[in-house]
Amino acid sequence: MIEVYSDVVRDEKIPNLVHTLWNKSDEYSTWMKITHMMKVWGTPPYKSVDWFVITHDTAYLNLDNLFDYVVHLDASEPMVIGEVQCREDGLQYPDWKASIVFSRGFMDSMVWDYWYAPERSGLRRSRYNSNVFWGEYINSMKEFGVSVKLVNHPGMLSSAYSEGSDLLAAFTSHVGEQWPYPFRPISSDQAEGMGFMPELDDKIKNLPTEVSTTKIYDIPTCNCKEGLSSRCLPDAQAEVKDISCVHSAAQLKCLGCSDCN
Repeated sequence: MIEVYSDVVRDEKIPNLVHTLWNKSDEYSTWMKITHMMKVWGTPPYKSVDWFVITHDTAYLNLDNLFDYVVHLDASEPMVIGEVQCREDGLQYPDWKASIVFSRGFMDSMVWDYWYAPERSGLRRSRYNSNVFWGEYINSMKEFGVSVKLVNHPGMLSSAYSEGSDLLAAFTSHVGEQWPYPFRPISSDQAEGMGFMPELDDKIKNLPTEVSTTKIYDIPTCNCKEGLSSRCLPDAQAEVKDISCVHSAAQLKCLGCSDCN
């Protein structure tokens, strides 16, 4: 099921359209719109849903690759999947512009008192950060005895692919071969490249379906060092030392972590 949660009242006939009426572009309104979604998805009609996805209106999302990924996971485990970023103090959180995927187990373990913590604390609206709040909520759940698994997926990017993207070129160079990566591209935020989305979809759909049994790139797990997560292609680690590679970016060869030994 695909639902559209809109900031404003629309006249168009859009299937499964839900009006949240949070019609501002600030972080407070974004957080309240996400809260609206979560409250709806916690109702009985959605009890049979195993996986939920929140995606930005400028995002590209490949549903086939997403389904192929989550079908191998345990939906009863509290789990949040996305591009994991780091706050200065090391707190990890998912960037929702890359899309956020979470399990039935996560929904069933919701503690709304913790979720509403920013509002109950009287935090000024200008101080809201809808991405970081995910990390704070996941971290606070430990106090309640719930361990939420936060998964960084290298194929979910909060940046845009373009025709000149090194990362996309690395993917498409394997067309006609076997797929050598332990993941498939799932999403990207195409805010800076909406016009490229149809071509991007064609390129992603043409990627090899058969996985290599002899050559699989090892994508290291990245830790937060000084508030930064660094991800670069393993074969480029020796050459790439530029600070511009500290975040995963579709324009760079960013998959693994450049400062791993």
